[in-house]
Amino acid sequence: MGGVFDLRRRREKSKLVCFSESKSKYRAMPFILLVGFGILFKGNHLKYVQNKMIKIIPYTEKYKNDVVHLVLDIYEKEFDFIGYDRPDIYNISGTYQKDADSNFWLALNNEELVGTVGLLNKTDKVAYLKRMVVKKEFRKQSLGQQLLQTAIMFAKKHGFKTIYAGTVSENPDAIKFYEHHGFLRCNDALPDITAAKESVCLKLDLSA
Repeated sequence: MGGVFDLRRRREKSKLVCFSESKSKYRAMPFILLVGFGILFKGNHLKYVQNKMIKIIPYTEKYKNDVVHLVLDIYEKEFDFIGYDRPDIYNISGTYQKDADSNFWLALNNEELVGTVGLLNKTDKVAYLKRMVVKKEFRKQSLGQQLLQTAIMFAKKHGFKTIYAGTVSENPDAIKFYEHHGFLRCNDALPDITAAKESVCLKLDLSA
C-alpha cells in the first residue's frame, strides 16, 4: 500500500507542478501576444512593430542626408527608377514645411530612418501624398499603414477633401496597398503627381 500511496502522491505533485507552470505561461502570454502583434500609442506616436519600437515624428534637418539616401536607395537601387529629377528630397523643409498645411514625417527605429511620407498642399481642398517609402526589412509590418494614417489624419484636420497618390505600374504592391486603404485609380490629377511614363494615379476621397 505504501508504494501505491507514494505513486499517487507523485502523480498529484506532478499535476500541481504542471498546473503551476501552465499558470505562469498564461500570465506571460498576454505580453508575448501584445509584442508579437504590435501596439499603437496614438498620443505620442510610439508603435511596436514585430518587436521593433517605431517612432513617427515630423521631419527635422538632423535627418536630411538619411532621407536622401533612403529615398534614392529604394527608388534607384531597388526599383531602378533612374533618370528622374527629385529636387524635393534635397529640400524637405522648404518643400513640405513651407506652410502649415503641408508636412513630412519620419519613421525611426532607434534613431535609424526606416520610412517616410510627405503631404503636400496643392489647393485649398487637394493634397498630394509624396515620398511614401519604407525600408525593405520593415515592410508588411503595418509601418506603411501607420505612415499613411498619419498623413490622412493631418489632411482631415486641415480640411482637405481629396488626397492624390502616384506610383508606377511596375510596382503592383504599392498599387495594392493604396487600393486596400480606399484609394481608387483616377485620371484627373494635376500633372506633377507622377513623372514616369507608365504612371498610375490614385485618389482618396475624404469627404465621405
